[in-house]
Amino acid sequence: MNTMDRPSALKLQHAVSIMDETPPLDPQQLDMLIQMIVEAGGLQLARPAFEDETRQAFEDVPGLETLSTSIIDALVESLWAGYRAVAIRGHAGRLG
Repeated sequence: MNTMDRPSALKLQHAVSIMDETPPLDPQQLDMLIQMIVEAGGLQLARPAFEDETRQAFEDVPGLETLSTSIIDALVESLWAGYRAVAIRGHAGRLG
């Protein structure tokens, strides 16, 4: 799997620094995280690969390792729904 480049990791670190242990994140923060996952893994990830890519991205950013497993699981779930929407729009755009 791809790892995040340094600028993306720094953006993600900033997103983490502005949240605490009580998500939900605002829509703009979720969109930013989804875009970073798309940059790292593309638009065709199946759920298991998406989860792996997302958790790897979280490991690459200082601060995320302090989040509880339940918070990480909730973020992965929220991000999956947004990722699928982006992937569907992305594929539809390529067809049109």
